[in-house]
Amino acid sequence: MLFIIGGETFFIMERKMTIKDIAQLAGVSPATVSNVMNKTGRVSKETVSRVIEIVNEKNFNLNASARTLRQKVSRLIAILVPDYSESENTYHGQELGIANPFYLEFVSKTEEILSKHGFETIFKVVSVKSDLKFIKERNLDGVIVIGAHEGSEFTSKVVSYNVPVVFVDSYLSNGEVSLINTDDQLGGYLSTRHLLGLGHQKILFISGELQSSGVNYERSLGYQRALEEHGVKIEPSFIIQTDVTVEEGRALAHRLAFKNNEFTGIVTTADALAIGLIRGFYECGISVPGQVSIVGFDDISVSAFIIPSITTVHQDFELKAKRAAILLTKLIHGSDSEKIQQDNLLPKLIVRESTAEPFSK
Repeated sequence: MLFIIGGETFFIMERKMTIKDIAQLAGVSPATVSNVMNKTGRVSKETVSRVIEIVNEKNFNLNASARTLRQKVSRLIAILVPDYSESENTYHGQELGIANPFYLEFVSKTEEILSKHGFETIFKVVSVKSDLKFIKERNLDGVIVIGAHEGSEFTSKVVSYNVPVVFVDSYLSNGEVSLINTDDQLGGYLSTRHLLGLGHQKILFISGELQSSGVNYERSLGYQRALEEHGVKIEPSFIIQTDVTVEEGRALAHRLAFKNNEFTGIVTTADALAIGLIRGFYECGISVPGQVSIVGFDDISVSAFIIPSITTVHQDFELKAKRAAILLTKLIHGSDSEKIQQDNLLPKLIVRESTAEPFSK
């Protein structure tokens, strides 16, 4: 407020209106004002009208941070990706989150849905050696974990904080946690069967690390099942583990191009790998699908637009994000009917330009 006294100008800061002030003007208790503002408790219509009239007249806004402290909620959700590498270097973790477009697409869709329910979202790639204290320090309302492993200390730590949690792409035997997965074994089976149906016999399987309770391992089981059904011998040397990035796929293609391998088809566990392989083979003068057919996994948005467009296993990001986000909000709000949910979403094969019948030598 501005005053002019004796030709001098003075600024006097007005004291902000508080709940106590509103309560005094309305002739009610501060608790009643809080109930009216937060739409909680039992308050008569007359009292609600009187409080609202004064609130509007005084242009009063309940401080959001104060509301958070009183209600002990933050409206904040964390989406966590555990980094199982030996190093605790956080740079590797951030690289993991950025290098595989799957995370970006899933997180963006989850964030969009959670925002409609009034939640803000943070995305963190964290070392499995992390103490995860930030879950309590940030007063998180809930957590979504992507890619937790059975028996991992990380998984136990997340559960021990007793915050609502939904695990995505996590094969856990604990029947007391909520899981949203894709049927990854079926996905690996569909992609391999597709190549076998085209006439390929020598098929590589290129994957991230094969953990016994991870999505890559499940996809490898599908690969092996399809080979066995077609009477094709499983060659251990045809199963290759690597980092799941476009750049690593490109580098791997360069190495494979000069080994004179007999393979004519490749099943991958991520479109990021497939994109890198296609680029790397192109740089080495190897045609896709003329000489090598490649199948991806995920069906990220760019897969339909590169040349050649990628034959891939489609998983419904939007449905998976919706299931995870809505389930978490129900857990946060204490819905007994939704305490435990374990979904296994069905994938489907999308056939595009990166696969064809094997070339004739």
